[in-house]
Formats: sequence, structure tokens, C-alpha cells
Amino acid sequence: MHIPTYVLAIKGSQGRLRIAEGRRKDVDLPISFDEKYANFLFEFSESRIFCKENDEIMLLKGSFDISDIKRNHRFVETFKRRVREVEDLTGWNVLKTKAATTEKSLVCRQHISEHFMRKQSAFQRLQRITPDTQEYLPKRVPAYSIGAGVDGDRTRQSF
Repeated sequence: MHIPTYVLAIKGSQGRLRIAEGRRKDVDLPISFDEKYANFLFEFSESRIFCKENDEIMLLKGSFDISDIKRNHRFVETFKRRVREVEDLTGWNVLKTKAATTEKSLVCRQHISEHFMRKQSAFQRLQRITPDTQEYLPKRVPAYSIGAGVDGDRTRQSF
């Protein structure tokens, strides 16, 4: 059984790719099984992996064969060990590439700030505080969450 896997890699001085080291070495691997999360890891890779300014960071997609470990009670540890042992990434597809900046650089700080502002304004558009409960509720009920009303007409129901 093969599973699609996304990893962050760094191109070495001799052009050889290696999987990047996570900042929290024991628990953090720059790896994902989900493309959206992989893109997030790539976008903010300087704060997630060990890298130097101008290192070439790449988002790669490949697959791992987990047939022999999928039922293993130590699946996570075994999988992480296998990822760390990968030495040849030549068969993996390069999805994105960029030059690393330092976390303290103006470019990196602006990028993080802009991301925060976009997410905050999106959150504010989707949420509102009700005066009765002071809970966060969606402003709009999605069209698919409609129910049968009086005489079979379709009306919105509150939840």
C-alpha cells in the first residue's frame, strides 16, 4: 500500500536533495499526507525547518510503501524512521521551490504579518458574537443546511 507523501527538502551544495530537519527534532518532521498542509509548511518553512539564508527549499511529492507497517502498533515511530532514512529523492516530483530567508528578515516578517491579517479578517467575516450567548456562530447558514418547512417548502432552520 503506497500513500502520497509531501516533504520539505533542501538542495545541498553539490545539488543533492535531502529531507529537511524539523526544528523540534524529536517530534517534528516536515512531512504531510495532505496537500493543503504541505503548502502551509512550504509557505512558512523558514520557521519550521533548520535552514540558512538562500538555501534552496523544495516541496516534493512522492509515495511511501507502508504495506509491512500499516498494522504495526509502532507505526508512527517506524514511519518517521523510514522518512529519515530516505537518501534518494530523485524520483520525487518537485512541486515548488524557493530561496530561504531568515526569520528576522523584513521580507519574512512582512509575509507572516500579511498572512495573519488575511486570516484574522477572514475569521471576522465568518464569525459574529451573539448578544444572548456570547458564542461564536456563523453569520450565514450554508445552502445545504436547509430543512423542510411548513407545507413542505424549504426554509432555513436555526441550529
